[in-house]
Amino acid sequence: ATGWSFSVILAVITVCCAYTANLLVEIIEKVRPSMAKTISTYEQLASEVFGTPGLIFTSIVIFIELYGAGVGYLILLGANLNAIFPSVDSSTFTVASAVLLYPTLLVGLDVIANASFVGVVAAVVLTLTVLWCAFFGAGTSGTSGHLDATSTFEPRGLGLSCGVALFAFAGHAVVPEIYASTASKESFGWVLLFGFTAVLAIFTTIGIAGYIAFGPDVAQQF
Repeated sequence: ATGWSFSVILAVITVCCAYTANLLVEIIEKVRPSMAKTISTYEQLASEVFGTPGLIFTSIVIFIELYGAGVGYLILLGANLNAIFPSVDSSTFTVASAVLLYPTLLVGLDVIANASFVGVVAAVVLTLTVLWCAFFGAGTSGTSGHLDATSTFEPRGLGLSCGVALFAFAGHAVVPEIYASTASKESFGWVLLFGFTAVLAIFTTIGIAGYIAFGPDVAQQF
C-alpha cells in the first residue's frame, strides 16, 4: 500500500485524465469540424493532422498500449479469482480468462456495450461489500489496530499503485469512437466529468475502507 497520501495522488491522476479526454474532444472538433462525426479513432485523427507517418506511428502506439492493458487486465483478473479460489493457480485463471474473453472481440461494440451495466452493478456491490467488511464485518474489533499500522506515505508501492490507477483510467482509446456516436455532442464534456468523478468516488471509497479494514496487509494490486 502507498499510504493515505495516495488518495491525493489518485485525485491528481483523475484530473489529468479527465482534462486530456476533454482536450482530445476539442482537438477532434477543431481539426475538421465538418468531419467531426467521421473521426472515431486515434488513427483517423493522426492521419488528419500528420498524414500517413502519423497514422503509422499512432497505430503502433495504440496497439502496444491496448495489448499491455489487456495483459494487465488478465493478470489482475487471475489474481482476483485466485484470491476467491486459492486452490486454483492464478496463471490457470489468467489463461482461462483469455480463452473466454478474447473471442468477444469478434462481437460488435453495440452488443458488448449492453454488458457494461453488469460492470456498474458489480462496482456498486463491491463498494458496499468493502464498506461492510471495514465497519461491520467480522474482526472489526481489530480495525483500530490496522488503523494504527497505516502510514501517510509509503514510496515502496508508489510505482505499482500509480500503474494500477492509470490502467483503470485508460479509456482514452475509445473516447473518439464514443464521441462520434454521441447524439448530443454539446453534453459530452459533462458526461466525461460525471464518469471520471464517479470512478474517483468509487476508488477512493474502496481504498479508504480497505485500508481501514486491513491496513498494510492489503496486497498492492488490490
